Amino acid sequence: MLNEWKDADETLREIAVIDVVLGEASGRRQESLLVVEEAYKRETAHLVAKKGELVTELEAFYKANRKKVEADGRRSIDLFFGRLGMRKGKPTLALAKGWKWERVLYAIKERWSKNKDLLESLVTTKESVNKEGCKSRLDEEKLALVGLKVKQEDEFYYETFPEKVEESRPAA
Repeated sequence: MLNEWKDADETLREIAVIDVVLGEASGRRQESLLVVEEAYKRETAHLVAKKGELVTELEAFYKANRKKVEADGRRSIDLFFGRLGMRKGKPTLALAKGWKWERVLYAIKERWSKNKDLLESLVTTKESVNKEGCKSRLDEEKLALVGLKVKQEDEFYYETFPEKVEESRPAA
């Protein structure tokens, strides 16, 4: 229980000591993680590179023999240790030759301007209140006219001085 400012200061000292110890532990943790990560990369780099080469070889081999595999409608071939094949990737939109996105947008708006449902499903428009703009450009009176007000509450904070803990530690 805190009864005096001295008690509050002692509590801040306690928190500062904890912060220092946590900071030191965090530093040791980060250092250990970096060491482990570097060791992992060194240990596995040749395997990752070799796997990439093997996958490239398999892909080239499959593509060279693709017509034989897919002649009867199959998209893959099962082997003893695995399967090779082709699968459809995720469909994406791409610009046709000579087109730019601005031109596509204009063409969509021109072609389907009377079909609002279709147009809304093809063109995105997102409007929202720019809260920072309102706070910086409108005074209290103008904010009130549009149903807004600035709300600001006091929040408790504390700040410790870890350097004071370091200064008061006995020399090792």
